[in-house]
Amino acid sequence: MKYPLRLTLYLAAQAATCATVMLVFALISTSGALANPSLFALHEKTMPPPFSAEYDIHMGNMTLGQLRIDLRKNNSHSWTYRARTQAKGLASLFVGGNEMTETSHLELIDDTIRPVLFERIQVTNSTNKSERAIFEWHNNSVKTSYKDRRLQHPLNKYSLDKFTLQLALMNNLASLPERSTVAVISKAKMKKYVIIRHGAETVDTAFGRRQAVVIERLRDDASYMIWADSRTHGIPLKIQHIKQGKMQYEVVLASSSLF
Repeated sequence: MKYPLRLTLYLAAQAATCATVMLVFALISTSGALANPSLFALHEKTMPPPFSAEYDIHMGNMTLGQLRIDLRKNNSHSWTYRARTQAKGLASLFVGGNEMTETSHLELIDDTIRPVLFERIQVTNSTNKSERAIFEWHNNSVKTSYKDRRLQHPLNKYSLDKFTLQLALMNNLASLPERSTVAVISKAKMKKYVIIRHGAETVDTAFGRRQAVVIERLRDDASYMIWADSRTHGIPLKIQHIKQGKMQYEVVLASSSLF
């Protein structure tokens, strides 16, 4: 007996859980040349204030789960950026109550805020998809692990983990060019993404109509469309995951301490 609806829900919830935190909140290359890596630098004077935000994850009319993001300032030179994704309702039946937590620990080093430790904790249907990256800035290298993969990569001053990238987009929203490339650690690898700035749109939100800058994070035949609030620290108002021209799911801001 076949269960096409269950399979669809399972795959969509898995994709949302694995990739969303990434998106809200989240692009990559080998150590080759970048268009301008300083475009994605994190600076203390332009960092968003500490905040929390909650998002609903939808597939059509169905709510697949929720995402919560928090930025906390620990002291004058360190921050913690954390996201927790949880499958809800019917979707949780097909992913075993799947939950994922991503955490980036950031420190002010020289004149930029840099990740020092990234951790993703995710166990789905007895499969461990956890990930870890230790940034060793004293010797410009990062040690990574994902499943049974253990790799080490060289760093440059502006290297990021995939989760911190979203924070970097918020931090540099006003200065992003129409097209750029950025290098980020993801799943123990260095990957290459293209960032495209499409322009401005008005978005209906839980807080009324808001002005947003539309950003696309593109790799191969998949992309994430991000509507970032142009007036409130670039916080994402909604995100859509597009694959082969079709929307897979949508993440919509429900509440935030910034409003």
